Amino acid sequence: MELLEREPPLALLAGYAAEARRGEGRLVTFTALGAPAAARLARQRLRALGVRAIPVDPRSATRDDPFGLTRREREILAEICAGQTNAAIAAKLFISAKTVDHHVSAVLAKLGAPNRNAAAAQAARHNLF
Repeated sequence: MELLEREPPLALLAGYAAEARRGEGRLVTFTALGAPAAARLARQRLRALGVRAIPVDPRSATRDDPFGLTRREREILAEICAGQTNAAIAAKLFISAKTVDHHVSAVLAKLGAPNRNAAAAQAARHNLF
């Protein structure tokens, strides 16, 4: 909130195109602040500036998930809860083990779990499956 007190959200657009090209940006800030109108305007201005890689909002299913998990992350979590290894998950879902590693890391981060067992316990505690 300190950011909003110092500068109005639209003032944050100044210099955004250069930041977006470096992989940083205010669009993420607008989204995190819950300012969809400012985020929409930021996307429009970025398009007008010719910026190509503009992040999109999460899908509605991801927004509605209590932990912000994507559909694929939920699939991975279900397999973790079933005691599957990354290699077994990769074979079942027809993706690489490295991709499974990334999904597992994202699931653990979103759940705030230090390991797979804690993630499975938290999923059971919150009746995710």
